[in-house]
Amino acid sequence: MVDTPGTNALDREHEALTERFIPPSDVVLFVTSADRTFTESERAFIERIRSWGKKLVFIINKVDILRSDEWRAEVERFVAENAEWLLGFSPEVFSLSSRQALEAKVDGDENGRLMRLSRFGVFEKYLVETLDDNQRVRLKLLNPLGVGLNLAERYRQATQGSL
Repeated sequence: MVDTPGTNALDREHEALTERFIPPSDVVLFVTSADRTFTESERAFIERIRSWGKKLVFIINKVDILRSDEWRAEVERFVAENAEWLLGFSPEVFSLSSRQALEAKVDGDENGRLMRLSRFGVFEKYLVETLDDNQRVRLKLLNPLGVGLNLAERYRQATQGSL
């Protein structure tokens, strides 16, 4: 698992570094912030991920800053609808608070209240159960196929442009 600098970096080298991780990746966990979902740079980056044929999972972080469950549901709906519009399918979407999960793990969480509030357990369960051995093998086999299709399309476009 690699945590890249992201797409909204001021330093274009950070964005280029992030992009270099797309082709060898089996799964892309796309983290967006609850207070700034689907920026233009994120939308463009998601389209590039899609062109490589990667499995994409959306994570909305910082949901603890939202004032109510209704606001959280609205942000989730916004991300899910825009992701489906961009990708042509409905990806998994998780909303969580990594801050609350970290506090629960570092400071102790006797009754598990903070971990439940963080919603991180649902995401961890998804990673463990959904990305089991069979799924990982499937993703490993699909990875070269997605890269090959992307390269074939690029070369097709390049040869069409030179005719």
